[in-house]
Amino acid sequence: MSTPATRETAVRLAVAIFCLTGIFAALNSALTLSHASNAIDLGSWPRLLLVPSALAAGILFDKLDTRRVGMIMTAVAMFSACALFILIGNVGIRASATVFYLGSGVFVVFFTTTYMKLSAHMRMHELWPSMGRVLINIGSMLVSAPAIALVNDGDPLGMIIATVVLLAGVAASLLSSSGTEQIGCENPHENPRADINTENMSQQDDARSSEAASTPPAALSLEEPLERFCRAYSLTPREGDVVRALLTMDDSVSDIASALFLSRSTLYRLIASINKKTGTASRTALITFFWTWYNAS
Repeated sequence: MSTPATRETAVRLAVAIFCLTGIFAALNSALTLSHASNAIDLGSWPRLLLVPSALAAGILFDKLDTRRVGMIMTAVAMFSACALFILIGNVGIRASATVFYLGSGVFVVFFTTTYMKLSAHMRMHELWPSMGRVLINIGSMLVSAPAIALVNDGDPLGMIIATVVLLAGVAASLLSSSGTEQIGCENPHENPRADINTENMSQQDDARSSEAASTPPAALSLEEPLERFCRAYSLTPREGDVVRALLTMDDSVSDIASALFLSRSTLYRLIASINKKTGTASRTALITFFWTWYNAS
């Protein structure tokens, strides 16, 4: 079942992919027109660049957290926008084509992997892995015709303005999460691991907490008591998502971080902040504290 955090992530991804599609569709349209006007014969060699860029992106994205992947895609969008600006000036056509195909390989891996991960946390999860391709097709249909019209009309200023707007949309949707994830962390330099158990003990903690805490009926909805708990201890919405995950998931810290689309370090910081606000010292103590508070309220 989806949570407010996953629904917010789905919206941000949709905006990012739509804006990225607009940039790449505009660059592709400009390259196509240059090729059609015999300004340059690109041939098929640039397509070979899709292979190494996609392979490199797959390896890199597997090792990085969501925030750094967002930073990489924002950089890719910026380079693609610069390539479009260069192409509008009728210079550097080969360089623009190189940037386009390298960026396209990275883009394909990005929307495929992100929506596959997201699908596990959404309703009707079987529809979500292909959602990136659906958005790309819709975006291409909406952007290609206006982009071709701007190029044919010799309106570079209009093309530049539109590209800057799309680039701002990419940056806002992919980089805004880093600030949201760290809300409530009063001291970013403190060591959060000192206040919580290590990941290797997390599963044992879950088992002990289920015995120590008095758990209400399974049919109980957590939303209303969790909302009151967050108000009582001044928890942020993102901290509330973390508490919900800790109460309902028996997974490791790494799995919970993945489910919330957070890096492990960000999740540790959020848990440390929650522990500080509630006066608890570990994940087990926090879970026990919540159910004790619930039974007393």
